[in-house]
Amino acid sequence: MSEEGNARNPPQRLTVREALKQDITDLMQKALINATNKKYRPAVLCKDQADALFEWGIRRGLLDEEDRIHFYGDRHLKGGKEEYTPGIFPEEIEAKCRKIIDYDDIEAEVIRRTGNILDRALMVIDSRETRAKIKKVFDDIPRV
Repeated sequence: MSEEGNARNPPQRLTVREALKQDITDLMQKALINATNKKYRPAVLCKDQADALFEWGIRRGLLDEEDRIHFYGDRHLKGGKEEYTPGIFPEEIEAKCRKIIDYDDIEAEVIRRTGNILDRALMVIDSRETRAKIKKVFDDIPRV
């Protein structure tokens, strides 16, 4: 078909269900790419956006159990053994991302609080030189 033929017969628009499934799939794949590139916070944000869209689709009756299995995978017992089918963004990778983010947030908070305590302690030291030396020791502590 020529380009003129395509202009006369535009492709059909996606239904809401198809568009929703495509958006969720895109977000989950983007989350996986971010996680593999060690961009953990953007990965979790994409996953959370996909979760919100999925919840909206479930509540509106646009998505069903089959879609949940496609996006999130499935765990079930078969013959006394657990079988796991991974989804687009596997649970293990999501858990790793969230753990790293939590660790980074905790570390930043500890450093902030320690700095505040040190600043208060330095106020009572009279010698400017001593304060500078103590502050330098704190600033030189390696951060992970």
